[in-house]
Amino acid sequence: MMADISSAVTDYERASEQFRLFESGIVPQSRQTVESMLAGYQVNQVDFLNLVRSQVTLFNYELQYWKALSDAKQALARLQAAVGEETVYE
Repeated sequence: MMADISSAVTDYERASEQFRLFESGIVPQSRQTVESMLAGYQVNQVDFLNLVRSQVTLFNYELQYWKALSDAKQALARLQAAVGEETVYE
């Protein structure tokens, strides 16, 4: 039982930290890159391939963001099941 709780807490903390990194830094910076690339493309300073690459990179970061959020919520559910309470605070 304690091993389940410890594992769930560790998994939750790891996934939550990843989620926060993507939410507060990686995804917004990638969005800015796409916007910058688009502006450059519109004035013929950036080629189409680089614009598309930046958009694909943003999509991949957004997928990782949602995966980290999902992992955190699943770990929280495992923690709640192990503790036996639904009111485990995030």
